[in-house]
Amino acid sequence: MSINIYKDVRVINRDEDKKLKVAPIEGFSYASDVGSCIITVAEFFQAAKSQPVVFAKNEQGDYLALAVMGLKNGKNVYVKDDGTWRENEYIPAFIRRYPFIYIQHDVDKLTLAIDHDNKAVNKRKGEAIFDADGEPSDYTQKVLGFLDEYQQSSNHTQAMIKMLDEKGLLEDATASIVKNGDEVGLTGFKRVNEEKLASLADNDVLDLIKSGVYKWVVAHLMSLANFQKLVAFSEK
Repeated sequence: MSINIYKDVRVINRDEDKKLKVAPIEGFSYASDVGSCIITVAEFFQAAKSQPVVFAKNEQGDYLALAVMGLKNGKNVYVKDDGTWRENEYIPAFIRRYPFIYIQHDVDKLTLAIDHDNKAVNKRKGEAIFDADGEPSDYTQKVLGFLDEYQQSSNHTQAMIKMLDEKGLLEDATASIVKNGDEVGLTGFKRVNEEKLASLADNDVLDLIKSGVYKWVVAHLMSLANFQKLVAFSEK
């Protein structure tokens, strides 16, 4: 399941990018091939109304929560042919933060970067990255605030999924979906095993409740019904 929307990411440099601007991005065509999208626990309740929310590990062994956006061909069924997002469906923060992203240079240092592949990133029109004094503009300060909140929530999400794994609740899963009479199987993700959840010791359940993890698990389990929505959207 593809989750990458960035093509030409470069760290923002005060000297080289003093005239850099970002114009409004029209539509979501840049996310049309996103088969799944990273989300954070802060988004679970909203995302669970629109997309299946599942779990995975990346190549580095980090835990991820994902909103599934499409079937095997990788097409994001929430982006319509005209590039607009389907009405009343949730747009994850991972997609909304584009074209910005944090790049990790050191263990504890994150640096603001931007995708130069998008034509909205230019030196002619739009919101300036730096002000006349060479300091981050008000626009950039808002971007940094958004990314800081996203990063904190992302760290919280990893801790939450780790807790589920340590309690033995995660299992490899497959979603079998019937599309146009053919069965489509989605693999490579994990879900919470409901039988193991129900058989947890009281102290483990209390841990999940007090940490807030239990309510996110409920949202995750309810969201799995949205797999059928992927079929419906892919056929429109």
